[in-house]
Amino acid sequence: MAEQKIKQLDPYELAGLDKKELMVNLMTDALLNLVSPGASFAKGLAGKGFLFGKKGIRIPWTLRKTDVPLWDSWIKGAPKEIFKKLDWMTPDEYIARIVNENIGTTYSGQIRSLSKELIGKYKEAMLKKGTKFPTPVLEYRHGLKGIDLWQEGRHRAVAAKEAGLEKIPVWLFEELLK
Repeated sequence: MAEQKIKQLDPYELAGLDKKELMVNLMTDALLNLVSPGASFAKGLAGKGFLFGKKGIRIPWTLRKTDVPLWDSWIKGAPKEIFKKLDWMTPDEYIARIVNENIGTTYSGQIRSLSKELIGKYKEAMLKKGTKFPTPVLEYRHGLKGIDLWQEGRHRAVAAKEAGLEKIPVWLFEELLK
């Protein structure tokens, strides 16, 4: 009887991610699931983008989702003309970047325009329920008057700050000039 070869499934291909990106996500997932709550390493991560709870360190973000289908497709495979990077920054830095690219707005104006009720709801979910939130995004597009910034995630960023997170993940996308 001929030996039947079983095709191995490529986890990178299945996830729709390049190998480096998937390895970062897998290592993060492994770290978050294996670190015990009593470990000094885990305590050092608490607040720096991670939350520390009874079950160990966890991250309140789905690093593969943004809340916008177009950006989600870019995470899996961005077109050649789009640069992508997953970065970590403070919630204040995230808001400051929005202010810097939007002439006529201020940091306090951006904060005042947000729903306190929604921020409170997100903060509570981050701290108690273990809800995973879509990753905030900054997209830079080259327009007729310079660079336009598109963003998604101000409420989540402020809620993360109020929950004690020093850093948040942010997907950065930039249209490359031809």
